[in-house]
Amino acid sequence: MHSEVGSTAAASTPTGAVIGPFGTPDGSRAALQDVLSQFVDFENVPSHAALATPADDLSARVLVGKMGAGKTVYMRRFQAAARQNHSLYADSIQEDLPSTESIVRVCHWYRDAILTEKWMLLWRRAIIRSLVTHLVCDRELAANVHEDEVDLIWNHYGELVRRSRTPLSVYSQLNEILLGHDNQHQLAAYIQNPMWEELEHLIGEILRRSPPICFYIDAVDEEFANAPMYWMRCQEGLFLQVMRLLRNPRLGGRLHIIISLRDIVLSTVLRSEHQNRYRGESHIRVLDWDHAAITYFLHDKLARLPEQYWCMPDNPSRGVSEWLGRTTIRTEARQVDEPVEDYLLRHTRLLPRDVIMLGNLLCDGVSRARERNAASLAHATVRELVHKAGTRSVPRLRGGGDHAAA
Repeated sequence: MHSEVGSTAAASTPTGAVIGPFGTPDGSRAALQDVLSQFVDFENVPSHAALATPADDLSARVLVGKMGAGKTVYMRRFQAAARQNHSLYADSIQEDLPSTESIVRVCHWYRDAILTEKWMLLWRRAIIRSLVTHLVCDRELAANVHEDEVDLIWNHYGELVRRSRTPLSVYSQLNEILLGHDNQHQLAAYIQNPMWEELEHLIGEILRRSPPICFYIDAVDEEFANAPMYWMRCQEGLFLQVMRLLRNPRLGGRLHIIISLRDIVLSTVLRSEHQNRYRGESHIRVLDWDHAAITYFLHDKLARLPEQYWCMPDNPSRGVSEWLGRTTIRTEARQVDEPVEDYLLRHTRLLPRDVIMLGNLLCDGVSRARERNAASLAHATVRELVHKAGTRSVPRLRGGGDHAAA
């Protein structure tokens, strides 16, 4: 009986993601049409800054936020809009991370003072390698590359880029670089090869004849909790290199690299000598959810909720009280009655993922209550479901980081 009733509030998609009345907590697994249809649009609420970023904003380069803040959802929205723009070449979102073991191994090769600089160089080489495979192997882009340029790339620069038959991701190329060199000296000789400057010049000439190219690098922080200190330096290097390429006279105007980063990475950068350069940077979108923003998010989700998930479906109002059939919740510890909406939000981290998980559980509870012809959810039921949602959303700490999905 339990599973039958629960199925009224959630269903599985072909991707394996569970869709509830409030949506899917994992933005990376949900079907794209669900992501776009369930997206809460802040464009008419400009006071929420980065949350109001439109889907076709090509100036955005870095999405920053906590785990569960919606970085992947915003990135998928950017990518979907770029795919609809036929003047752009939009690659698929890249999520195939290198292993933590490879990241740690390279970090041990260099002194702390130069480690971030090395990661910047590693990311740049991986980006150029990936870009070469797209320009040469993608049918749309290859039309802009001359045959002698293809020969030059594969033959003259063969020690820098390997011959490929298909476009390859930045992550895959970073992984190949990390695994293809057994020690610090081999790696240094490769990434500091003077021929890279020549290759970049050639690529810049090809890009002038090509449509702007958009790369999307997501999930950088999925393994962050495994080795936070090491992944932090890797992510810092990616951020700094993306911002440097943005201003590159040959590549910056034609190569759009959009990345997502954990908020603590940006905080670390802003505490370094780079703070004045990147504080208030217009290409960075910080998904900063406060009480007002998450309240707007919750109310938007409620406005889309079908009537079967309301305890008071005939009431013209569509607030939390009508949804759950009660205006307050008894707080046993303090022996006071608290407004139900305040109670719910107080038990989240003010993040969309938490609200979606809690909303889906409460919708399931409402479905059960309606089957029993109950007019509202009991105090104890609300508290139980809030507690259950809290145990699911609290990050699992491991080495100082959290491990929720992006």
